[in-house]
Amino acid sequence: MRTVSCLAFVAAFTCLARAEKFEDYCAENTFDSNSTGMAFSKENTVNEYAIAKRFKSLHCCAKGYRSVEWSKDGRPYPWPGSSSSFILYPESANQTIYSRSVSDADAGNYSCAVRNDTHSYVHTISLSVLDADAGVGYSGAPLATYQPRDVFVELGGDTRIFCEAFVGRVDLPDTRNEVAWRRCDVNVSLDQPGRYRQVPVSREDDQVVGSYLIIEEVTKDDLGQYECRISTWFDAVEMPVWLLEAVSAEEAGAERAAYKDSVVVLVAVLLTVISVGALYARFGLQLRVALKDMCGAAEESDGKEYDVLVCYDDRDSSFTLGVLVPTLESRYNYRCCTHQVSSASQGRTWPSELGAVAQRSRRLLAVLSPALLRDGWTAGSLHQAFHALLRVHSKVICVALQPLPRCDSSEARDQLDGGYATLRRAVHLVEWSPGARHADRAHAFWSSVCLHLPPRPRHAPVRAELGSVAPAKRRQDSCTSLEVLV
Repeated sequence: MRTVSCLAFVAAFTCLARAEKFEDYCAENTFDSNSTGMAFSKENTVNEYAIAKRFKSLHCCAKGYRSVEWSKDGRPYPWPGSSSSFILYPESANQTIYSRSVSDADAGNYSCAVRNDTHSYVHTISLSVLDADAGVGYSGAPLATYQPRDVFVELGGDTRIFCEAFVGRVDLPDTRNEVAWRRCDVNVSLDQPGRYRQVPVSREDDQVVGSYLIIEEVTKDDLGQYECRISTWFDAVEMPVWLLEAVSAEEAGAERAAYKDSVVVLVAVLLTVISVGALYARFGLQLRVALKDMCGAAEESDGKEYDVLVCYDDRDSSFTLGVLVPTLESRYNYRCCTHQVSSASQGRTWPSELGAVAQRSRRLLAVLSPALLRDGWTAGSLHQAFHALLRVHSKVICVALQPLPRCDSSEARDQLDGGYATLRRAVHLVEWSPGARHADRAHAFWSSVCLHLPPRPRHAPVRAELGSVAPAKRRQDSCTSLEVLV
């Protein structure tokens, strides 16, 4: 009888001690806050662990609320025994629920809804039930119940960081659990009295252990990474956290204003770049010609008589003498010399035909067409033409009356051996098309031609004609309207 009475007394005393712990848990280590509104009053755990057939409690610590309502997996309290054996502890103002003997059915997600007249906050705790080794107890690695979160603090203020883990109980001698904080990036002791304090805490008969790291009057040297290490006789868990400087409202406003200013400047720069790019795409060629005419070195004192020597085939005289040369002379003041070359030689006699007058001309402009190449409008014939023109003059402009043929076949590329592309790059090629009668295309065509001519002269032009041109054809050419073509 005495034994039974003792056991009953011990059980009653244990329940009373646990009840006192219930009352004390949400009252101890609360946040230092002067606000009177509703809020969670301390770090509430996210994960909880329990040993089967042992005592377990869950807490939802808050202040300024009117009610706390619990639910498990979406089902409101109270729960049938088949769902959960947890019951409310009214003396803790419904902030705590507990079970004297946990079973597998108790595992699940427990949510507490804290409410007042205007607000509602919900916190969820995930409970897992573990099996302990018979005669030894829990021998696994520590399981984090609260992972420390990065903390933002103003310099000069105080802060605290919390970590906690489930370690269970091991019924073996000389076993103990340790909780320690350390600084990761520098070798600084956290046991300095007055500024750093480590406050160890435990609950549920030391099955859950943790620690508060309290830092007073934080300085810039205190900022950085910290680590909480919870170790048992079997294993350890490490939980890193960063202590960062908080930005004041004034500084945050200044940063936002600076960010907005930067965005405005960036948008303005992008718009400027886009506008300049669009303007250059539209007027860049004309601008380059204007800069060449204004800033280019004058060539009038080089002893040469003509600005440009224009060579062409008789079948292209309508365009050459009716459009090209008159525009260069009347609109751009270039002194032109024209020469009708022989197409029969396919360029072999051009150096002898044009050599003398080419030496007296600053540029050589050739009107390229199938007629000039004896209807041989191929890459090979153009290769010969480019080669012959470059033998006559070093500064050659070619006005093509048709798109140049492509050199696609491997046989043609092998025959030309890359020389065609080299010669094509050596001459300045401008393509004329019937669409050049449109104002925009006409400006582009004439600007492309003038870009490679000498700086625009200011003297009245004089044309010199070499070779024969039929008078009837000349009269017909002179009737061409330049207002439409230019």
